[in-house]
Amino acid sequence: MRLWLDRNHGSFRRLGRRLKLTGVSVARLCDGETMPTGRRQQLLDLGVPVELLPPGVDQRPGRKPKRRRDGTCPGAVVCKG
Repeated sequence: MRLWLDRNHGSFRRLGRRLKLTGVSVARLCDGETMPTGRRQQLLDLGVPVELLPPGVDQRPGRKPKRRRDGTCPGAVVCKG
């Protein structure tokens, strides 16, 4: 990703300005294992190649429910993990 930015005279800061985020936030999104689908689409619309972006996955924010010793999750329909 950084090489592509260098070759295209870009930076995380410039991408961040266009997305109304900080450059650090854009770098974290791009360096992560996944990113929100909406942000991924915005980066694709700005011309970032799809091969350089992590897969788009929409996850609920916050802590994930802990498993009980019996294997169930309190208050959850399905326990993921």
